[in-house]
Amino acid sequence: MQMRMIWIIRTTIALVSVFFLSGLVDASETIHLTVGEAVRMAIRENIGLKAERYLPLISMGDVLIEESAFDPDISLSLGESYERAMSPSIVTSTRQRSFDLDISLSGRVDAGTRYTVKWNYQKFRGDSSFLIINPYHLTELTVTVSQPLLKGFGRKNQRTMIAVAEGNKRISGYRLKGKMEETALKTINAYYNVLIAEERLNYARFSLRLAEDVREEVKAKIGAGVLSPVEVYKAESGVAKREEMVLKAGNGLKDAIDELRLLLGIRDWRREIVLSGEEEFSDGLPDIEASITKVLKYSNEIKQALLEKKNREMLQRFYLNQMLPDVELFGTVGVSGLSDTRADALDRLLKGADRTWQVGGLTTDAVVQEG
Repeated sequence: MQMRMIWIIRTTIALVSVFFLSGLVDASETIHLTVGEAVRMAIRENIGLKAERYLPLISMGDVLIEESAFDPDISLSLGESYERAMSPSIVTSTRQRSFDLDISLSGRVDAGTRYTVKWNYQKFRGDSSFLIINPYHLTELTVTVSQPLLKGFGRKNQRTMIAVAEGNKRISGYRLKGKMEETALKTINAYYNVLIAEERLNYARFSLRLAEDVREEVKAKIGAGVLSPVEVYKAESGVAKREEMVLKAGNGLKDAIDELRLLLGIRDWRREIVLSGEEEFSDGLPDIEASITKVLKYSNEIKQALLEKKNREMLQRFYLNQMLPDVELFGTVGVSGLSDTRADALDRLLKGADRTWQVGGLTTDAVVQEG
């Protein structure tokens, strides 16, 4: 038992040591970057871009939600009831029991046509002497179809919201690309700001060394009696100014590196960044006309603006259509079966013994606007 406890303690210490030392290695690891590597790292690791990458997925969810408007709905209703009460009429039963089952399938197609297929089964028993069949089994199958003629008519009106959601999905993709381009540009600027800050610090240090050399030279001349002792104060003032320049340049370099770290998404700010600054650039001037043509063709802002314009036009057409009167053409057809047994009632239903239909009806629902 004691040996096992010793082994557990040693293993725990070893694991903690490995974890701690790995953290020290990561903290002391130096990152060497060219400007291209910095841009790729920023696009991959930038926290803001990681959040932006979820927007196209959210927009895709909006498309699925709008498409679900054409998914069929299935409903099931099952219930049994019992009633015992005095009746004011000899026709109504004082005791009655019923069992009801309803199954329906309803939906809408992209032409605007609505459909409902409903099957109903009922078993009823009562004590009324006017019941010819007691208990009776009633089963019905009905199909109802309605078609809008003005408001909501046509495939374009029915699929407008889907088209708008798909447009928004593409817009979110262009926005993501725009954010990536913006991040890349900021990274390039931050990269060269660090290089410029390093050169500024080197210049400040070089100026400080020169000022210190001048001070030593002035002291030597004062010691030789060539210069007045007051000249040393001028030299000291020059050194103090150069030291201030070094301090400001060092703070500027630190700020520039911090800005680059933030864009690169580096979590451990103790890691040192070394920039090579070695990139090959073309000596020739770019083709201006070809560059403008390329920008107009591939610009995310232009594509995004065109899609937003198209979405607004579709929504305008849709809402103008929604202002029209709600006029529908509908029809209903159904068969039923009634008998003293369930099997016979279903058999009469399948044979179409009892039928009902209604075709060609018009329903109108118009809104009267004042003013």
